Amino acid sequence: MTHDAFEELSVLPEYASSDKEKNWNRSRKFLLNKLNYLHFEDQSFFLHFRHRTFDRLLTLEVTSEPCEQSRLRCFWVEEGDRRNELSRYSFESLSFQDHAKRTITAYPRLLEIFADGVLLELPDRCNETLAGVLTHESRDVQALFYQNAAVFQGQLLAFRSEWFKARVQAEPPQTFKWISLEQPVHLVLKDGDYTYFSGECRIIEHSGDAGLKEFELEPVKRKVQRFQARKYRSSRTALLPSPDVFLRHPLSKQKLFFKAVEISGSGLALAENAETSSLFAGLIIPDLQIVVHSNMRLTCSAQVIHRSIRADGEEQAGRIVSGLCFLDMDLQEHTALLSLLQQIRDQKASLDGPVDSEELWNFFFESGFVYPGKYLLLQNKKQDLKHFYRRLYAEHSPISKHFLYRENGAIWAHMSMLRFYNRAWLIHHHAANNRQGKMGGVRVLDQISRFVNEIHTLDSARMDYVFCYFRPENKFPERVFGGMAAALKDPQKCSRDTFAYVLNEKLAVANALPEAWSLDPASREDILEFRYFYQAFSGGLLPRAFDLQPQAELESALVAEYQKLGFDRNNVLYSLHFKGQLKILVMISTSVPGLNMSDLTNCIKIFIVDRQDLNRRIFWSMVSEVERRTADGSMPLLVYPLHSLQELSIDYDKMYSLWIFNLNYLDAYFQYCENLFKKL
Repeated sequence: MTHDAFEELSVLPEYASSDKEKNWNRSRKFLLNKLNYLHFEDQSFFLHFRHRTFDRLLTLEVTSEPCEQSRLRCFWVEEGDRRNELSRYSFESLSFQDHAKRTITAYPRLLEIFADGVLLELPDRCNETLAGVLTHESRDVQALFYQNAAVFQGQLLAFRSEWFKARVQAEPPQTFKWISLEQPVHLVLKDGDYTYFSGECRIIEHSGDAGLKEFELEPVKRKVQRFQARKYRSSRTALLPSPDVFLRHPLSKQKLFFKAVEISGSGLALAENAETSSLFAGLIIPDLQIVVHSNMRLTCSAQVIHRSIRADGEEQAGRIVSGLCFLDMDLQEHTALLSLLQQIRDQKASLDGPVDSEELWNFFFESGFVYPGKYLLLQNKKQDLKHFYRRLYAEHSPISKHFLYRENGAIWAHMSMLRFYNRAWLIHHHAANNRQGKMGGVRVLDQISRFVNEIHTLDSARMDYVFCYFRPENKFPERVFGGMAAALKDPQKCSRDTFAYVLNEKLAVANALPEAWSLDPASREDILEFRYFYQAFSGGLLPRAFDLQPQAELESALVAEYQKLGFDRNNVLYSLHFKGQLKILVMISTSVPGLNMSDLTNCIKIFIVDRQDLNRRIFWSMVSEVERRTADGSMPLLVYPLHSLQELSIDYDKMYSLWIFNLNYLDAYFQYCENLFKKL
């Protein structure tokens, strides 16, 4: 960073001549080692000159050659011959800050001034001090001022934990008269396209002329709210030993090291000395590394959301503790952290932990999850099921998570999640061994609920909705999921839709579609028409959760994740038209048969938008045509709405309720579950 030679630099402390007689606490050897380290890291330091007449301090940035003895050759960072200029000044001191934020000051003797620098004779001793509150120099950070639609551009010069100094320029027709000093300004600190801070600040000092001013600012807010406020937040844990945290400060570009005071699935707390504190509320840290232990290293982006001083009697008393929230983290790394924290909370809980496939299948049969009727549908593909479940549970895939609760080492309860749409995860395979009591299902539901609560704010999770299918006659999901939908009474927060499940026992002969009927790839207009129908009939979340939108996000990345595991995954939309009018929207979801035990991830969803002109034979002709195009006649049907199928006189095997929850309303979910389970 370079500075105008005729401008005072107040970033670094000025030292009066009286300082020369005190605090000589370090040797020349110490100074040489520090200077050589600066050379090794290609870093600069500062020389201070004082005007002979006006007592004005001039600070110049320099680099140096490696130094072994007492003579130090320095070079100007800003090129130019300064010999004439410096004839009016007396050399005073050399100073810099080391990596620990200590200021090193020395008073060398000036031997000679060259066109490109100076030659110094280093003293026998130097001074190492730590200022009361350290000011940090900014490196290449742009500062933008906003006030009443006026935008001023400049550079951040220096900062402390609750103080900024910026140099701002007024470009005609701009004038600093446009800035009201009594009103706050909105300050944005950025580097290129990346913003590190944005917030309101008070103007506490200013100086300069009509074209260039320096402003000292103080942030208005001492804490920020990054995400929607929640009553049910993740609990923080103090791990022993404390995790190490490494980061490069985005404003000073210096590497910093901390110990994590506390950590949770959504953030962590770091402690700093008050004198050297450099974190402040609102600061975004693009790259933060957490070393929990040698085999668990996490990389994330984070934001400081609050700071507080620990009171006497508390651990870390007198230190500044900053709370940070995670903005994003690799899903697998985050899962590893959550797994550790869940086991600390309850050693019987396991998230994505190892599981023997033989033990898992034994549990599925013993718990009754795979009952005789279901097994008859699965038994022809049992070898394939064994193979891909072994892969699914062993490879810790970012599209699948499983939760186990064990008692005396044996599986007591199980639940799993599968990312089946771009931003919607399916909760399924909820099973519990009733011989162990009624709490197993509740415990594993609590595990998955806490997981969702802590991970859904991260973009890497791709999780805006969770959904599940359940039989209305099953008491547990009916009370939990069905009861939740009834309690909220708002289908935009939590929706429930009933489908008919048909095992595809079709007519013996299915004719071709009659003239004037056609099965076509769904168009943008067809999807809009379906949305109008669904909004009027249900008003729920299905179109958004299932990507049934005209501008739905492309699925290519999700399909690629399935392919990495060797699994198929595809969604195709067709429309049944009569004389050009939409009658049925067909959604063909193809995946590995048995991925969901009832094949609800490998099925044909049929949405009857307009019952008029439809009959039973046309319905089955359409299904036959869909099967011909998919080359699969074994996929079950899910038909919506139920009454339209009944009006067509088509029998169905059972009903499934589709429950979808908008994760913006997790507090309501936890409140409902707390009331429901408090007596258990």
